[in-house]
Amino acid sequence: MRPRILPRYVVILPLLLLLLSGCSTPTPPEAQPTQPSEVGIASSTPAESAPTSFKEELVICASQEPETLIGSRSLSGQAIEAALFGSTATYGDDFGAQAGQLLEGLPSLEDGSLRKNPDETITVVLHYSSTLVWSDGEPVTLDDVIAGLGMPQSPFAPRFEVIDAIKLSDHTLELTAANGAEYPYVPSQPPLPMHILGLNVNPAQAEFTDYAGKPKPTFGAYALDEWVPGSHILLKANPFAATPPVISTVRFRFLSDVQQQQAELESGGCDVLLGDGISAADVSLFADTGSVQTRIYEGSGSAYEQVTFNTQPEPFTNVPFFADARVRQAVALGVDRTTLAQQMVQGLSTVMDSWLPAEHWAYAGIGSLPQYAIDSSAAAALLDSAGWQDQDGDGVREYHGSGGTYTCQRGDWQIEDGTLLSPTLITTADSLRTGIAEKLRTDLAQIGVQLQVQTFPAETLFSVDGPLAHRTFDLALFSASVRPDPDGISRFVGADVFMHPVDLVPVHRWELESRWLTSEQMVERLALNNAPSPADSFQGQNYGAYCNESVDVAVVNASETVSRTEKQSFYAQQQSQVASDVPILPLFMRPRIAVSARYVCGVTIHPYGPLTWNLDRWMFDSTGACNP
Repeated sequence: MRPRILPRYVVILPLLLLLLSGCSTPTPPEAQPTQPSEVGIASSTPAESAPTSFKEELVICASQEPETLIGSRSLSGQAIEAALFGSTATYGDDFGAQAGQLLEGLPSLEDGSLRKNPDETITVVLHYSSTLVWSDGEPVTLDDVIAGLGMPQSPFAPRFEVIDAIKLSDHTLELTAANGAEYPYVPSQPPLPMHILGLNVNPAQAEFTDYAGKPKPTFGAYALDEWVPGSHILLKANPFAATPPVISTVRFRFLSDVQQQQAELESGGCDVLLGDGISAADVSLFADTGSVQTRIYEGSGSAYEQVTFNTQPEPFTNVPFFADARVRQAVALGVDRTTLAQQMVQGLSTVMDSWLPAEHWAYAGIGSLPQYAIDSSAAAALLDSAGWQDQDGDGVREYHGSGGTYTCQRGDWQIEDGTLLSPTLITTADSLRTGIAEKLRTDLAQIGVQLQVQTFPAETLFSVDGPLAHRTFDLALFSASVRPDPDGISRFVGADVFMHPVDLVPVHRWELESRWLTSEQMVERLALNNAPSPADSFQGQNYGAYCNESVDVAVVNASETVSRTEKQSFYAQQQSQVASDVPILPLFMRPRIAVSARYVCGVTIHPYGPLTWNLDRWMFDSTGACNP
């Protein structure tokens, strides 16, 4: 029998408020380029050797000035941090990882550098690059690396909480991470310059120190030269970088108005627009900017819009409109999501058929999931069979069914005869969401659903005292994020899952004998019920209280293995069942957009990571050809 470990607690994704405000969710990306749509030039590949430069300085314009340069929550801060410190891992269009500038390679099962331990911890062996040098000429040491590991991890990075570090050689560390570590199983925190900060520095507080705010020295391709608040941040080439950047000086300017950014791009005051304030509706501004021809980079981001159904409202609060999967399926068939995506993001994103995008390495596979193209007749038939009929002919269906039984042995549900099918959707009041909500209301009216809409400030919607956490809603519209490791436990597990002490497989509470749950038996709990409730202080993220036994087991099995192949198989099982049950209705990925003058070469965009992941390879070409 495996030893008992501490229960796994829900991790609240701090991305939600950011997503509500329209930001995507970045961390460093990888080297599979997404080709830009270009105006006035053909698509090209960045040059291996730079053409003769006609500018001394690259100017990147962003909408938001960062609050810090280590662990920033802003896209601009993360873009600058990548230039100053590099990364341990970079990510491609499929969210798959490659080794970043800090490492010689990623840990793997094949070479023995990755293993899962009996106590559920994960041990990795990491070979750090021997060419890392601080911008003051001092080499980066493993002491610097270990000090950096004590800093709080970025909320946007895959989880990897280090509990032990052992030096194996001058450049090799063996790290043991706590239960819950995520693919690709590497830490994200940059090393700290111990020769500057001293041996007594408290790394846990490092992000709040002067160094975190204005880090000098750094060891990436660039070093911080100056930061003039409200104006700009200037980076200069790190003179000790193993590979000097092609462009030696980079200036970040902060312009909150998109039209001002467009004017500065035309005048040459900006060479690249980071895209943190550019929406799909703004793309037409940049098709041609006066005399400056542009490249427009478009791709899916790492956030998507979704509708969450409350499958088990708290007793005496809301009608269980969506306890029956047929009603949820009818809604999916009643919404024209293709037109919705076209209207809301100008067709820059396609409709999703899973909570993972089709590009993700853990996606179940095109054609393997139920499809819900708009079909009003099929939706009407499902509602009829579920007991929702419009017997009085007023266009709104009423309930004339016999109730049903909740999944996961949670008892029966009933709806009073004659109850109108008039659920309320809750969301935020920004223009994108109100536009989506109006489209949902119009489409669902065609199948006899009278949708009401109620908006809240984001802080209220996601408060522990708010309607999501207390499950006093019928439907909710908000963003969710996609990560390299899909995880899924916090979003989909609807009942406590344990390790069976004899069969050694995940099972639910009701599948265990009572004697096995005593402290003497030490039965291991693999996952908690993540429906928010007083039992978890309303911290769970399974807001709709969805529960399906096979989904629970599949997602727990996926989290238990460190094999990406096995993970993909388990997630495929999970996605198939979730797509059939429709506890959520994914709508579309939020697009990610950046713009550059055509004379800037080498820019590539990925869904997960800063635009500047390869900033050291960007270059100028006055012809705009960017030919190798």
